[in-house]
Amino acid sequence: MMIIFRTVFTATIVALATCTVQATPIADWKVLFTAGPTPVNSGLTTNSPQFGDGTAGQMDGIGVAGRFGTSISPESVTLAVGETLTVTAGVTLTGGIAGSNSAYRFSIQNDGVQFAANSSENWLGGWMHTLGLSDGANPAIYETNTTGNYMSTGGTASELGAGNSTSGTFSGDSATPYTWTMAITRDSGTTVDIVSSFVGGPSSFSQTMTANNVTTGNFTYTAVGILTTGQSDLDQLTLSNVQFAVVPEPSTGVALLGGFGAAAWLCRRRARQMVICDEAGTSPSRQRPVVRTREVRRLEQ
Repeated sequence: MMIIFRTVFTATIVALATCTVQATPIADWKVLFTAGPTPVNSGLTTNSPQFGDGTAGQMDGIGVAGRFGTSISPESVTLAVGETLTVTAGVTLTGGIAGSNSAYRFSIQNDGVQFAANSSENWLGGWMHTLGLSDGANPAIYETNTTGNYMSTGGTASELGAGNSTSGTFSGDSATPYTWTMAITRDSGTTVDIVSSFVGGPSSFSQTMTANNVTTGNFTYTAVGILTTGQSDLDQLTLSNVQFAVVPEPSTGVALLGGFGAAAWLCRRRARQMVICDEAGTSPSRQRPVVRTREVRRLEQ
């Protein structure tokens, strides 16, 4: 029986270890506010949108957002304890400068119904990485504002005491793309851990921000928000392969339970067969102790 259990257990663990995490595109994009004329955009129904056509300063003071899933099939994620939501995006910046330490902002949030209403106001909250730039000074993770602009560092936005690891030099004008990654892990009924990184560019810029055991009641996320302020002087923002994934996925837990359940069922079935064979006198040639049920012993008396 133990051999059966070990075999099924090993097969279950191997299957879990080799399964591929399913990533879902973020392929519904909008410009939600501008400080000037609306930029010329393309690819807004794909997970690789482009904002601005390269005209000087066209992306100064622009807030954009991408809804999880597609416009036809929007999705949301509500984290259970132990689950991690990860968003990744390729980011190419054209014509910009380093600007101030909050000139480039990237977030994961719960929009409520505001994205569908084309509104940048009164989102339900989330987490935002404001980049510390060429000198690596003053980057931050914020709990986002819920009483005004969704990318503001004012209002109810709150800067977290986040750890910071920064190296290299940032450039707002780079043909070499960056990769932005933010991961949110629900580690208890009331807390999350947040890790956000921005890595790449022509001078191997790398910045990772970490905030642990952050108390919150917000575990549902629906959208990505990005802001390039007027201090960025940015001409064009190009995103590529923007997607999200949740680990472990619900199917992982089902597979694990199914594997253990199969092991238990096989063990019970094997034990029952051994009892029946022994009682019928048909046990295999290998000697086993005869097992009699209470009912058999009563009949023998």
